[in-house]
Formats: sequence, structure tokens, C-alpha cells
Amino acid sequence: MADITFSGEEARSRKAIAGSPLRDFGVPHLVVDDVFSEDLVEQINRHWPEYGEGFIREVPGNHILHLYRKDYDRIAAPRRSFWRSFNETLWPEVTSSVAEALAKPAHEVFGDLYYKHLSLDMPLTFMQADPTYAGHVMHTHFYHCPHWAFTMLLYIDPDDTCSRGTGIHHLLRRDGTYETESSYGLEDSDWRAEVAMDTFHWLDPLFPDRRYRDRTVDYKANRLFVFLDGPLALHSVSPDNPDGSPSPERARDGGRHARRRILRSHVKVHHAPFYAKHSRLLPEPIEPERYMRLMKPDAVLSEDDARHRNEVLRPFFRERLSAYGRAAQARTAPSRKVGLWNRLRGRTEGRDEFVCQLATRVP
Repeated sequence: MADITFSGEEARSRKAIAGSPLRDFGVPHLVVDDVFSEDLVEQINRHWPEYGEGFIREVPGNHILHLYRKDYDRIAAPRRSFWRSFNETLWPEVTSSVAEALAKPAHEVFGDLYYKHLSLDMPLTFMQADPTYAGHVMHTHFYHCPHWAFTMLLYIDPDDTCSRGTGIHHLLRRDGTYETESSYGLEDSDWRAEVAMDTFHWLDPLFPDRRYRDRTVDYKANRLFVFLDGPLALHSVSPDNPDGSPSPERARDGGRHARRRILRSHVKVHHAPFYAKHSRLLPEPIEPERYMRLMKPDAVLSEDDARHRNEVLRPFFRERLSAYGRAAQARTAPSRKVGLWNRLRGRTEGRDEFVCQLATRVP
């Protein structure tokens, strides 16, 4: 079967993303409706893989399938050509449009790494829930992947009437007040670093000064939600009931109305130059494996681990929080006529090179 082309969809998604303002509640983020045509949304759902094509459990009730470029054979033959073309032609266009829209705050955070080393960290990922899905607790990605630039979630199922969207959590000031919409205030940097570093204890009642305002980006088919990853990019999916149990409605009609289908991508700056750059600013290098080990929830630390966490990782978190604070202040998007991404690369026309960079780095 010949590869499928997506005539008009590239321009449509680019226009929709470019026309959506950056929002700053909690962290810089985008909410873009009607990214694709209704026909393409129908095709995506019609070609959606079955569980037997490689889905694995990510959290209880939620399953994922990574679409690797070299592993299309796991997708059944009637769907394979569609997803190959989508993954290698249309999705890089969408990703590049998002990266352009986030370029101003992201450049503040990552500097030249953002335009030299941007790529997908994981391949395009299918997400789907089953009737037992009971939400996802508040979390960030920074505690295990501080080099991630942004996360993309495309809600895609028009038959879903039950699923909840993604909650964003704005950390209030230490006294419980707020002056800006951003979690990245420039005051109380030591306290903010302590909050950010206390992995999965962000809501611990032992710390009453950790208070939040919450907002939900509702689940709606053909809605793209993107947020700038970072140390306080706290997000969650709230459960249906106060006791954390799923609603019985999820099982109705075979679970058809609660599948919570999402296309997800995590976009990174490459970890090697990221860690090398920041290690030069610190008394000793940050090593990715050690970082993840020391930042995991309730990590058991040796004396040297505790020293490294305090003398190396804490200054790293403080510096990153300062950078994200500047990014929140600089979040206003640049002109779309000559995008910031291309200007940083010395280009003054088109966006082809950005798209090419992402397309050639599809995992």
C-alpha cells in the first residue's frame, strides 16, 4: 500500500498552533483546539492499534504503545502505512510548530541547546485507558528527565464522554498568596527548590506551606495540550470519586466512552550536552543515572549521596528554577513571520530545517 499523504493538514495544524496564545497558569503552556480536520480525527481513531499490537501498562488502568520507526511491523498491516506516514511526515510538522511556539521561554531555559539538540526523547506514543483507570497522581518529569523541553498530549477520541483532562497545579507563595499566575516566582528560591526536590511529597500534609491553585485542561477530541517541562511542572489526572475509585460509567458500552485516547510525545534537548553544560557550573558533574537514583521518591542516601544532593543537585535546582522564572516572564511568543527558532539558526525563511531536524530524529 502506498504511503498516505496528509494534504492540507500540515498547514492547518501550523496555523492552529501559531494562532494559540501561550498561557502562564502554573507553567507556560498551550491549549490548541481543532488541530486536525474532522476527517483526520476519524481516520486516527479508525486506524488506532489494538491492545495486542504491543500495548503495555504504564500506570494502573492506563496503557501505552511506542511507535518506533524500526518496529512498524507490530502494527497490523491495514494500519501500518497510515501510521508510518503520520509518524514520519505529519507529526514532525506538529512538533516543530509547537517547538516554535514555545521558542521564547524555552530558549531562556535551555539557551542554544534548544535549537541545536532538540528531538523526541521517546517515539510517538499511543495512550489508552481501560474502565479501571482511576487517574494519575500529581507528578513532574523533571525528577527523572531534567533535559525534557516539553510534553505534548493530543486528546483524540470523539466518543469519549467520561474521561478527565489534565490538571495543572500552580504553587502559591509560601504565605499562601500569589502575585502572578506562574509557579516560578523569583522569591523564596531555597524554599521552591526544597519543594521541587521533595519528589512525590508535593502534597504532603506535613508541609502546610505547600499550597496550590488547580486548573484542568478538559479532555476534548482534537485538543492539543502542551506544557513546558520543568521542576514545578506539576500535573495530574484527578480520580472520578473522592475515594480514588473509577466511575462505573467507564465500563458502559464496553468502555467505549472512557478510553482516554491520547497521542503523546516528550521532546528533549539531548541529555549529553545538557548535563555537560550544567556540570560545568557545579562543583562536580551531574551523572544522569545518579541523578535519577537520588531524586527518586524516598531515596535511601549514603553520606556521600546526601552531600552530593545538597552541594550539587540543590544548586542545580536553584539555577533551573531561576531560569524557568525568567522564562515565565519572557513567555510572550515572537512573531510567526520569521520564527525565533529559525532566526537563532541564522535562517530567515521557512521552517523546513526545523521540521527536517525533528523528522530525521524520529526514534
